[in-house]
Amino acid sequence: MKDFTLEDMTKPELIKIIKQSLAYQPTQEIMRWVRWESMSEEAQALMDEAVKEEQLYTGKNDMESRAKWMKASDKFDRGMKQSEKADVFLEDIRRIER
Repeated sequence: MKDFTLEDMTKPELIKIIKQSLAYQPTQEIMRWVRWESMSEEAQALMDEAVKEEQLYTGKNDMESRAKWMKASDKFDRGMKQSEKADVFLEDIRRIER
């Protein structure tokens, strides 16, 4: 049997592993920073994916390509909104830590 990695585990399994392996509860500070990092990574992934999709259809003048480009542009906008939420969350973290 191959060794498991954390990536192989489900969310409930990971939570159970963490609870069993930690002798203490992670601090709110750590949990906030992990959440911010997760939000930022999600936003960046959306924007990167959208840019790649937009590049596939840039310069093409048919209606289908234009529709797909617009859909990719909407995805980029969603990524920007997520990035803005992450920025607001970061400001909240900094405010709390002062």
